[in-house]
Amino acid sequence: MSTAADNGLKYAVITAGADRAATGGMADGAPAGAAGATAYSVEIAGVDSDGASSVRRGLAALALFAGGAALSGVTRRRRA
Repeated sequence: MSTAADNGLKYAVITAGADRAATGGMADGAPAGAAGATAYSVEIAGVDSDGASSVRRGLAALALFAGGAALSGVTRRRRA
């Protein structure tokens, strides 16, 4: 009786894995030397070659940095 239940559980796990493979992304496999059995492939939005928005973000960061430096300089002069 326990063998039938064990086999039923294993079959359910295999069926669930097959259903997930049909509907969603599956793991690509463990990296070399990893202790785990799976690893997921992750796409990072900033990796593409969209240079224009990166330049805009860089300029915005530079403007914020310059504004902060100017504010810091004004604050130092007032305290001195």
